[in-house]
Amino acid sequence: MTNDSNRAILILAGGAGTRLWPLSTDDNPKQFLKLFGGRSLIQMTYARLSRLVHPESIYVSTNERYARHVSEQLPEILPDNILREPARRNTAPAIAVCCATIALRQSGATIGIFPSDQAIADEEGFVRVIERAFDHAESSEDLVTIGLQPTEPSTGF
Repeated sequence: MTNDSNRAILILAGGAGTRLWPLSTDDNPKQFLKLFGGRSLIQMTYARLSRLVHPESIYVSTNERYARHVSEQLPEILPDNILREPARRNTAPAIAVCCATIALRQSGATIGIFPSDQAIADEEGFVRVIERAFDHAESSEDLVTIGLQPTEPSTGF
């Protein structure tokens, strides 16, 4: 973990995860399901990302409906760092509002934005890549995106 940096993490956890129906429902979306080893996807995401920044620099974007799930599953998250949308309005507006809030709290922070519902097998490799991405973003004006090389077209992404 970088102790002297001004980095923040935003975990996106407001979606319903409908592609995993019938396991995932609007009342209990996939990020809160305990699918792997008794931990939910959001718990696994937090564990990965907490290796990169201090816990007080981790924020979760969710909506009012899921805020209780977040606080129950991630008691390490400061209550004020659970950023609640009054209604679902898609990813971009949530990111914009949350980044503005984080910027007010951590002026000049480099913010990493991550989905809450992904399983990543190579966590060591993931952490190395994210560290490099933060380093690059901090030393440039670039917006850094990370993804897998596609192998086929898909309208689901």
